[in-house]
Amino acid sequence: MTLRTALALLAMLVAVGCNRIERPLVIGAKDFAEQQVVAELVAQRLRARGVPTEVDDTPRDTLAAIEALWLGEIDLYVEYTGSALALIGHPPIHDVDESFATTRDLATENGLAFGPLLGFRNDFVVLARPGSAFAARPATLGDLAGRARPLRIGMPADFRERPVDGFDALVRRYGWRAEPGLIVPSSPAGKDQLYAALLDGEIDLAIGFRTDPEILDFDLVVLADDRGFFPAYAAGPLTRAALLARRPEVAVALGDLEGIVTTDEMRAMVAEVANLGADPFAVAARFLDPTGAPEPVGTSGRPLPERPTSIATSPAGSLATLAVIVVLVLIARLYVRPVRRPDPGDEAR
Repeated sequence: MTLRTALALLAMLVAVGCNRIERPLVIGAKDFAEQQVVAELVAQRLRARGVPTEVDDTPRDTLAAIEALWLGEIDLYVEYTGSALALIGHPPIHDVDESFATTRDLATENGLAFGPLLGFRNDFVVLARPGSAFAARPATLGDLAGRARPLRIGMPADFRERPVDGFDALVRRYGWRAEPGLIVPSSPAGKDQLYAALLDGEIDLAIGFRTDPEILDFDLVVLADDRGFFPAYAAGPLTRAALLARRPEVAVALGDLEGIVTTDEMRAMVAEVANLGADPFAVAARFLDPTGAPEPVGTSGRPLPERPTSIATSPAGSLATLAVIVVLVLIARLYVRPVRRPDPGDEAR
């Protein structure tokens, strides 16, 4: 075998290996604890089904997450039906099945793929502190119309800005006299500030999420949405349709995520991360395998599995790597002269 032939064979093997090795699927997340948990949940379940996966924990809002998906910076993230529809100005849909079907169809029309639903919902909810006049049972949003004093409502900044399912639309639907009594950043620190203000009586009502652990921690009262204002916010993975067409194993693995977690289960995991400082990777791992072998204990007092430190590769990648090594060895044997040790008899000769 000539040197030219050997190098040509090496180049061919490298090209084949590069073409056949798929990089890990990159899972993105928005900038709050629930998204950190659900990103790990999806990544670990896909990894268990043989799909190499890693998590990009760059904090993003909804617009930044969609942009990253389009640009290929991430391959998938978990979106909510209500948020996706509101983003394009679609009228709110309250039925979960209809909301899912509409979101899925609109995603398909735009070169994306949505679903399946993971099982939990993270609807917006209006909350009152226990024992207040606003928490009289049964408490409904309709009961608050006609009050003489304007309602002081606290909310995250992004809820104030939402045109279809945000503050202004909510006030119009229920005919309230209301004012944004407190607007906090859409961040964990902002949420702490929001709930502190509600408990201290600085605001009358707070806009939260159904999976917020503070609802149970402080026995907050969820006011019934008796006029059906808030749409369903059912969670499901959003990815590019072209990726699923190119990698059918990803589509199969995503199908295994349907109904994987309930709203109550998600709330409990969020509480571990947000309140106890637990590692989202460990929380998701324990949920998926509660009978796993004990590992070092984390901040939650429960076993803490180790994060994966390497990226999995496909069998095709391993074989291509082995073939490259073999060719390199052959080239070395053919064209690298061995160093001959001096023979003691050389001087005599």
